[in-house]
Amino acid sequence: MKLIEENKLKPIFTSRKILYKEDCVNFVSYDEEGDWLCFHTEKIKENEVLIISVEQILILSENLKLLPNMSLGDRVKFIKENQIWEKY
Repeated sequence: MKLIEENKLKPIFTSRKILYKEDCVNFVSYDEEGDWLCFHTEKIKENEVLIISVEQILILSENLKLLPNMSLGDRVKFIKENQIWEKY
């Protein structure tokens, strides 16, 4: 599944820093339950988490349009030097 193929109204988890453009998405997880988590850092505090739509996150972070096809449980990080997403 690619994020750009997801229902545009599907809720995803992100952080305040992403929503307010204080940072960009560098870590994405497509968890076992089919939820998308798009954060600026790998670990995030619970009180920093927000829920927005797929449509909103794609507007906020253009690099998400480059995400590879992901299976449930996959995690990727953005390699800025190469402008690519890498599974880890």
